[in-house]
Amino acid sequence: MTIEQSIEDTYSLITHIKTDHFFSGINNAPVIILGSSLGGTLAVLLRQKYPGLSIASFSLNPILLVREDYSSWRDYEVAKKILLIDPSCK
Repeated sequence: MTIEQSIEDTYSLITHIKTDHFFSGINNAPVIILGSSLGGTLAVLLRQKYPGLSIASFSLNPILLVREDYSSWRDYEVAKKILLIDPSCK
Protein backbone atom coordinates (compact mmCIF):
# COMPACT_ATOMS: atom_id res chain seq x y z
CA MET A 1 0.00 0.00 0.00
CA THR A 2 1.34 3.42 -0.90
CA ILE A 3 1.14 6.52 1.27
CA GLU A 4 -1.32 7.97 -1.27
CA GLN A 5 -3.60 4.97 -0.77
CA SER A 6 -3.33 5.35 3.00
CA ILE A 7 -4.31 9.02 2.75
CA GLU A 8 -7.32 8.21 0.57
CA ASP A 9 -8.37 5.31 2.82
CA THR A 10 -8.19 7.48 5.92
CA TYR A 11 -10.11 10.27 4.21
CA SER A 12 -12.79 7.79 3.11
CA LEU A 13 -13.04 6.30 6.60
CA ILE A 14 -13.47 9.68 8.30
CA THR A 15 -16.04 10.93 5.81
CA HIS A 16 -17.93 7.60 5.96
CA ILE A 17 -18.11 7.64 9.76
CA LYS A 18 -19.28 11.26 9.77
CA THR A 19 -22.06 10.55 7.24
CA ASP A 20 -23.14 7.08 8.38
CA HIS A 21 -26.59 6.98 9.99
CA PHE A 22 -25.30 4.64 12.70
CA PHE A 23 -23.15 7.50 13.98
CA SER A 24 -25.95 10.05 13.73
CA GLY A 25 -25.26 13.41 15.29
CA ILE A 26 -21.52 13.48 14.72
CA ASN A 27 -21.52 14.79 11.16
CA ASN A 28 -20.47 18.23 12.46
CA ALA A 29 -18.11 16.91 15.13
CA PRO A 30 -14.56 18.24 14.88
CA VAL A 31 -11.83 15.81 13.88
CA ILE A 32 -8.29 15.86 15.20
CA ILE A 33 -5.76 13.68 13.40
CA LEU A 34 -2.73 12.45 15.31
CA GLY A 35 -0.01 9.93 14.84
CA SER A 36 3.56 8.97 15.54
CA SER A 37 6.27 7.85 13.12
CA LEU A 38 4.53 6.70 9.93
CA GLY A 39 1.15 7.64 11.43
CA GLY A 40 2.56 11.10 12.10
CA THR A 41 3.60 11.43 8.49
CA LEU A 42 0.10 10.37 7.45
CA ALA A 43 -1.42 12.96 9.80
CA VAL A 44 0.69 15.74 8.24
CA LEU A 45 0.03 14.69 4.65
CA LEU A 46 -3.69 14.19 5.27
CA ARG A 47 -3.95 17.69 6.75
CA GLN A 48 -2.05 19.13 3.76
CA LYS A 49 -4.21 17.38 1.18
CA TYR A 50 -7.57 17.84 2.95
CA PRO A 51 -7.25 20.92 5.20
CA GLY A 52 -11.01 21.12 5.81
CA LEU A 53 -11.25 17.53 7.05
CA SER A 54 -9.83 18.24 10.50
CA ILE A 55 -9.43 21.15 12.87
CA ALA A 56 -5.93 20.06 13.87
CA SER A 57 -3.21 17.58 13.10
CA PHE A 58 -0.57 16.46 15.60
CA SER A 59 2.50 14.57 14.51
CA LEU A 60 5.11 13.01 16.79
CA ASN A 61 8.37 11.94 15.16
CA PRO A 62 7.11 11.97 11.57
CA ILE A 63 9.16 10.43 8.80
CA LEU A 64 9.91 13.46 6.68
CA LEU A 65 12.86 12.23 4.66
CA VAL A 66 12.67 8.74 3.19
CA ARG A 67 15.77 7.12 1.76
CA GLU A 68 15.53 4.10 -0.46
CA ASP A 69 19.27 3.43 -0.46
CA TYR A 70 20.07 2.32 3.08
CA SER A 71 23.58 1.18 2.14
CA SER A 72 24.88 4.68 2.82
CA TRP A 73 23.78 4.56 6.44
CA ARG A 74 26.46 3.72 8.97
CA ASP A 75 24.10 1.58 11.08
CA TYR A 76 23.30 -0.54 8.06
CA GLU A 77 26.99 -1.14 7.41
CA VAL A 78 27.59 -2.12 11.04
CA ALA A 79 24.61 -4.49 11.02
CA LYS A 80 25.79 -6.02 7.74
CA LYS A 81 29.25 -6.70 9.23
CA ILE A 82 27.72 -8.32 12.31
CA LEU A 83 25.60 -10.60 10.15
CA LEU A 84 28.66 -11.56 8.07
CA ILE A 85 30.67 -12.37 11.20
CA ASP A 86 27.90 -14.33 12.93
CA PRO A 87 25.21 -15.61 10.52
CA SER A 88 23.08 -16.83 13.45
CA CYS A 89 22.31 -13.15 14.34
CA LYS A 90 19.19 -12.62 12.29
